Amino acid sequence: MRIRTILTVILLGSMLAAAGCSAKNTPSSADPKPTEAASPAATSTISEAPTATPEQKTETIKAYYANADGTELVEKTVTIQADKADDKYLNTLKVLTSTDDSNLFPLAKGLQFKSAELEDGTLTVDLSILDEGRLGSGGEVLLMDALQKTVFQFAEINALEILVDGKQIESLMGHVELEHPIKRQ
Repeated sequence: MRIRTILTVILLGSMLAAAGCSAKNTPSSADPKPTEAASPAATSTISEAPTATPEQKTETIKAYYANADGTELVEKTVTIQADKADDKYLNTLKVLTSTDDSNLFPLAKGLQFKSAELEDGTLTVDLSILDEGRLGSGGEVLLMDALQKTVFQFAEINALEILVDGKQIESLMGHVELEHPIKRQ
């Protein structure tokens, strides 16, 4: 009986190890996560895909996060990949949702960016706010600053229209009034 128990434990351990190895080697295309690698100049490389296809273009942009105590914005240089302009804007916004830098806080962590389309100089961004994405008044002010600084670095964007689940709203989280659209200053 004791030998049977030992063999069962060994068999279960082998099965779990095999399952873990195959899960690590299987790329997930359903929800790609940005990856980040630090360099000596405090810059990072973030991409939505592990490698660029021949059609994809790589671009270095600035992304904005809160410092560790959430009192000010910190600029970080990142690299994005996209095969068309609207993907470039969407991928730029998605970069704001995470960071591997423990000294920074991703203000957009609780946002899900669904689309970003540029037409006649206005970038229309449709997003959803997850329950855990609600920030206090100071956090919402920093988030709005981060969104504006990030998108207005592109010369072709003159205005930013933010929609939540396809609708114009007065405020993202109840603290900062949204203009429709927000114009470059």
